[in-house]
Amino acid sequence: MAAIPIKLNNRVIYVQKSIGAPVFGASTVLVDDTWDFVGMWLRRHSTKESVFYWNQARDFYEATQSLAKTAKPLTAYYSALNATKALLLAHRIPHSPYHGVTGKALPGKTSLSNEQVGMRANGVFGALSDYFSEPRPDTGFISLKDILYNLTYLHRAYTVTYTSEPELFIPIDNPHFVRKAQASESWFCCEIAGRRFTRPATLNTLDGFENDPYYNTKKTVVRMKKRFRWKHGGSKHDNIARLTTYHKRVRKHLFYIAGSTRLWYIKRNSDPTGFINRSSSTLTFAALHRISEIARYRPDSLQKHFECRHNWLLSEFINGSLTQYIDEISSEITGADFMPTRIRT
Repeated sequence: MAAIPIKLNNRVIYVQKSIGAPVFGASTVLVDDTWDFVGMWLRRHSTKESVFYWNQARDFYEATQSLAKTAKPLTAYYSALNATKALLLAHRIPHSPYHGVTGKALPGKTSLSNEQVGMRANGVFGALSDYFSEPRPDTGFISLKDILYNLTYLHRAYTVTYTSEPELFIPIDNPHFVRKAQASESWFCCEIAGRRFTRPATLNTLDGFENDPYYNTKKTVVRMKKRFRWKHGGSKHDNIARLTTYHKRVRKHLFYIAGSTRLWYIKRNSDPTGFINRSSSTLTFAALHRISEIARYRPDSLQKHFECRHNWLLSEFINGSLTQYIDEISSEITGADFMPTRIRT
């Protein structure tokens, strides 16, 4: 028996960038940057305060582009902070003015492992965790090294820097939703991209997934074990409500890299060393805060980091994390998927 792709407005329903507020069935928004579009959306749907924070986030973002990498962390973090405040205001998430992240350096040599990040329940970080339905953090600390390991857009640089550690993300294609023919039983499925990731030992690390027997293809297709109901001919409102709840569960396993092509990855989650069960957005926010602390209070230590083996990895994060973060927050604010112009989607 075959699986039938689920469609809405005559479009196959694919995984959306937004975790908390996806808009299914809408066209991809083609823009070279998201600032003006999101600003327009906030003026129509939110408050003047959210527009102010979004515009200030843009000012910090543009200032960051022209700074040296030793100074970038300061303005990059405040751009991310204000963009996050715009998101929280847009979705009416209560939050205190505190950052909600702290840090400390363990004694010893200069290393990313010794840079510790504390995620707190209060403040902007705690509210951002609420938005993503993530547990409020406790009083413990996580190493900056482990946080960088869990960021999809940085993972290639990480595994090149630390060659002995296993890859955490597996590339996928065609991430979409299907239902069983003549039934309402539905699920998420995707194709594993790259033959080296199709070995059983690798697929067994995808906790909560299994091979999809409903696809007659030579490609390796996996599906989520959890199901939802999409009732053919049923209420559109009820179908979308069930899909939205299910989609949030799916997106805890899927991560993307912003760019001119759709690059999606599934995260290995069978308890590998260093695995952190949080979204890319909350982890990026925490890492940006810690590195901005180092730049502000221990600039000599930041310079030492740039003289270590992880120099390139840290530079890649500082130069690329904010662009990824703003793309993520833009989708969370509006529910839209964004792609650059002059490409075919």
